[in-house]
Amino acid sequence: MGNRPFLVCYLVYHVQVGSVRFQGTGAVRTVYLTILATHTVLAAVPVVAIVTLRRALAARFDKHSRIARWTLPIWLYVSVQGWWCTRCCTGCDSVGRANEPRH
Repeated sequence: MGNRPFLVCYLVYHVQVGSVRFQGTGAVRTVYLTILATHTVLAAVPVVAIVTLRRALAARFDKHSRIARWTLPIWLYVSVQGWWCTRCCTGCDSVGRANEPRH
């Protein structure tokens, strides 16, 4: 449920701004693209979270706890890395300094 407002804001932003490329090079770029790829793949699988929630709401806690062991770490990873990837492209380099404006 909380992902819907984020998705709407994300899509509206990118419709207005377009594609924002990561400016880093070398090993930093490789790390960024690796994290972005894993973030994208894991974020595209909301079915696991839906199944986890449905099992909890149905009070099927034995099955819920088995899948929640995987769902929580994936959700945390996607949340943190999504923020990190966004920061890398929209204003801070790897040491927190403001990037030069992009034209």
